[in-house]
Amino acid sequence: MKITGNIFKIVFTVSLIYLLPITLNAADRFVPFKYGNFDTWVVRHVHESAVIGGNVKTLYEPGPSRELTSNNPYVNLGSSPWGTSNVMAKVMGIVKTNNSVYRDAHGSGYCAKMTTHIETCKVLGLMDIKVLAAGSIFLGDIREPITGTK
Repeated sequence: MKITGNIFKIVFTVSLIYLLPITLNAADRFVPFKYGNFDTWVVRHVHESAVIGGNVKTLYEPGPSRELTSNNPYVNLGSSPWGTSNVMAKVMGIVKTNNSVYRDAHGSGYCAKMTTHIETCKVLGLMDIKVLAAGSIFLGDIREPITGTK
């Protein structure tokens, strides 16, 4: 019985000696997330509803270099894993946007600039909302358009 235990220890030790260099070699490899250098951005131009001013707002999303000019809900392009707190909302037929993450020139490329601000929306006495909007970037996505708070 004791011989079997010793054989197990020897086999385990030899296996560990041979497999250790393989695991150490794998630790040296660094694979960044796609678009993780934030040098390429999708730029969206969204037209807000006329009852709140009808402004055209520019929203930024990390992803392939593209420019979109529609009020269609955004889905991550180019297999981008990144989501932001920049969103388009359509509540009671009114289109409103929030932009808290910006593309910012930095050196020879771009970086992400995140801000926090209070977003307000007043519509003819029907809707009066004040929201604290904080910029954030995360792995995932947000389903647009936002249709309510629930």
